[in-house]
Amino acid sequence: MAKKEQFTTRIGFILASLGMAMGTGNIWRFPRVAGSEGGGALVITWMLALLVWSFPLLLAEMVLGRHTRRGVVATFAEVLGKKNAWVGGFVALVSTAIAFYYAVVTGWCLRYLVMSVWPGFSGMDAASAQAIWNGFVGTPWTVLFQAISLGLVLVVVSRGIARGIELANSVMMPALFIILVILAVAVLTFPGASKGLVYLFSIKKEFILSPKTWLAGFTQSAWSIGAGWGLLLTYAVYTKEKEDIALNSLVIGLSDNIASLVAGMAIIPTVFVFLSQSEAMGVLASGNEGLSFVWLPVLLTRLPLGAVLAVLFFLGLFLAAVASLISLVELPVRVVMDWGVSRAKATWLVGAIMFLLGIPSALSVDFFKNQDWVWGLGLLLSGVFFVIASVRYGIKRMSSEINEVSDFPVPAWFLWVFLVGAVPVSFVFLMGWWFWQSLSWGEPWWNPFGKFTIATAVAQWVLAGLILWAINRLVVMRKKGR
Repeated sequence: MAKKEQFTTRIGFILASLGMAMGTGNIWRFPRVAGSEGGGALVITWMLALLVWSFPLLLAEMVLGRHTRRGVVATFAEVLGKKNAWVGGFVALVSTAIAFYYAVVTGWCLRYLVMSVWPGFSGMDAASAQAIWNGFVGTPWTVLFQAISLGLVLVVVSRGIARGIELANSVMMPALFIILVILAVAVLTFPGASKGLVYLFSIKKEFILSPKTWLAGFTQSAWSIGAGWGLLLTYAVYTKEKEDIALNSLVIGLSDNIASLVAGMAIIPTVFVFLSQSEAMGVLASGNEGLSFVWLPVLLTRLPLGAVLAVLFFLGLFLAAVASLISLVELPVRVVMDWGVSRAKATWLVGAIMFLLGIPSALSVDFFKNQDWVWGLGLLLSGVFFVIASVRYGIKRMSSEINEVSDFPVPAWFLWVFLVGAVPVSFVFLMGWWFWQSLSWGEPWWNPFGKFTIATAVAQWVLAGLILWAINRLVVMRKKGR
């Protein structure tokens, strides 16, 4: 009988879970969103979103994963019934579809890490940096770096929990925190950096009263921490019986937020060192790719020891991307392992599929952005599916199981108010806001082949759901016919 895989220590599980939560969204998305949404006002709404959205979903994922000790699909099949296993299939598909193009992002980070150590990387202007980006993205070079990055992750996942995922994150997560702190401390020593720090933490009345700021804060929390994705459920499968559910979930959420704040303290002041506030706002609004791969190479390398800081920045960005990609690969690997396939075979099978289905995103920025739009919003649906599973599992039962192993109690009323109440309400507002935003982006909302339309998102979700439902139904019918 094969030995049961398990995290060897509590800190190993927490670091692996932080690797799941901490990704490029902490380093490139949070500073951009905080910059464009008024700094301190965004920070407040985003911290509240941890309580309202992320923490309750993290609790639910840990309870369900520890109960079944199986992957997302098998868990939903057990909780909702085998006929509804397709719901778990949809959750797994959303996270896996994100992994297809997230491997491409990881490849971008690796390419710029390599470039940052070459002579001539320093001293660029914005036009030169833009030309480098344009000459790389969407070319066969992108596919090569996608393949290298994914290959590294597959080696880690194939080694299992203790010797692979836990060991890798035990090195990468402390290294990432140290890098972020070094960057923040170094940048804040330069004249003008304090303007960025003041902007990040000052609370402006017009922003705190704006619904857009609140929606942006909740969106950042939902997409950054990874609650409701099925990733923590997958890692919870390998936890010890007495692992503290409540404390671990809170530590994961708070640590992810702290990492984002430190990244913001490094990046926003860097922009303010060289640019006026109006120019800085333009840079922060230039998009994730524009901020990280065009402007930061220019600005960082202008600082004393800027070449070193640029290497540290791209090393940190690469480590964050790798850690998140590991969890995105482990999720479907666990699903395949539940079918009786060995870890090694499951890993390389999943890896081959991810590489092939990621190539379109590597070669087409438009396709990449479409997939990011469709499946990024799909994560909000996944969160609602976890609420449904939690109600079916039993809120009182869930609260009781949390309190059996936790140092502080999580009463059933808390789960009713925030998990069952606030999460679905937040979903309605978040999804409605993003769909409303898309109406102003110049594409007909009903075009299913548009890049950022309502129809393209709904069409792909419905198609995926129908296929999964049909497969599920055929399996159930086949079992009944035996």
